[in-house]
Amino acid sequence: MTAPPIIAREKKFPIEADARPTKASGDAEFGLSRQAIREIAHGLGERRMAVYWTDFLATVAVAYGAWFIAPLAGSWNPAGLALLAVSIFATHRAVAFIHELVHMPKKKFGLFKFAWTALCGVPLLIPPFMYETHMDHHAPRTYGSSQDGEYMPYASLPWTRAAAFIAFSALIGPALVLRFLVLAPLSWAIPQLRREVLARGSALVIDHEYMRRTPAGNSPAHWLAQEIACFCWCFAAAAATIGGVVSPSRVLEAYILITGVGLLNAVRTLVAHRYRGDGEPMTLIEQVLDSYTFPTRTAAIWAPVGLRFHAEHHLFPNLPYHALPEAHRRLMASIPEDSPLRTIVRTSLVSTLIELFGATGARQPQQQRLAKGA
Repeated sequence: MTAPPIIAREKKFPIEADARPTKASGDAEFGLSRQAIREIAHGLGERRMAVYWTDFLATVAVAYGAWFIAPLAGSWNPAGLALLAVSIFATHRAVAFIHELVHMPKKKFGLFKFAWTALCGVPLLIPPFMYETHMDHHAPRTYGSSQDGEYMPYASLPWTRAAAFIAFSALIGPALVLRFLVLAPLSWAIPQLRREVLARGSALVIDHEYMRRTPAGNSPAHWLAQEIACFCWCFAAAAATIGGVVSPSRVLEAYILITGVGLLNAVRTLVAHRYRGDGEPMTLIEQVLDSYTFPTRTAAIWAPVGLRFHAEHHLFPNLPYHALPEAHRRLMASIPEDSPLRTIVRTSLVSTLIELFGATGARQPQQQRLAKGA
C-alpha cells in the first residue's frame, strides 16, 4: 500500500512580522546562558515509574469507578451528576498520560505503554499511534508550521475559529466511532480509502487541513493492531447496545463523558500557547515565549500530568511530568526580573481565554492584505 503524497502548502496564515514572538538573538534572550539552562534540568530526567503507575492506576480507578457507580446514585440527580463530573475530570487526567507516552523512549517502559493503551487508549478510541505526530509540535523545523497539526495561530484568526474548536468537542465521540467502527474496516479493503483515512483521520490534531505523513508501503503493524482493537471494542459496544445489555441512558452518559473530556482538553489547549505564529517554523526560544505556564495547584485539575507547565515542557521536552514543578521553581529562581521568560507565567484560566478571544482577528485586515499580495 503506497503512502499518500505529501502536499506542500503555502504559509497557512501570513500576518505581519511583529505578531510573532521576538527572534532569538543569543543566550541573552532568556537572561540565561545555555549552561545555566542545562543546570536547571540537572538531576530531573529520571522517570520514577512508581509515580507513573500509582498516579495512572488510581486515576483510572476513580474515573471508571465513578462512571459505573453513577447509575446506583441515580444518573440524573445531584449525586449521580456529581459522580459523572468526577469521572470526566479523572478521565481527562488519565487521557493526559498519552502525552507522557510519546515523550518516552520508544523501546522502554513497554508495560506501562501497554497498560495505558488497554485501559485508556482503546476504550476511549484514542490509541497511541494517533498521537505519534506530537513531536512535530516540538521540532524547530516544524513547530507552528503547516507540518505542526497541533498549532493554529488563533490570535490572528476570527474568534469563531477558536469557538468552533471548542464546539467540536460535541462531535468527538461520534467522529471516533465513525473512524474505528466504519471507516477502519472499509479502509482495510479499499486501498484508496485507506490512504485517506491514514492521512486525514489518524492524528490527534487541531488543524483540520493537516495531512499526516504516512510510511511507504503497509502501515506499521502496531497501527493496525491498535485499529483492530478499537474496532473490536466499538463492535462489542454496539452489539451490547443493540442487544439491550447496555441501556440507551448509559450510551448517553458515555457520550457526555467523552464530550466533557474533549471540552476540557479544548480549553486547556487554547491557553497552552499565545498562538501568534505566522505559519513559519519557530526556534526553541520562540516556542517557549509562545507558551504559557499555570503554576497554581488548581490548574492541575484542568491541565493535569504536567501540562500546566507547558512553557517549561517546551524548554525541557524530555523531563517527566513529575519533575516539571521543580524545573519551574529553578527556572524562576535563575532568571533576572526583566527576563522575557517571566511573561510565560499566568494564574487565571479565564483571563487568559478572554485575552485570546480579545486578540482574535485583531490583525485580520492586515492578514487579508498580505494574503492578497497588497
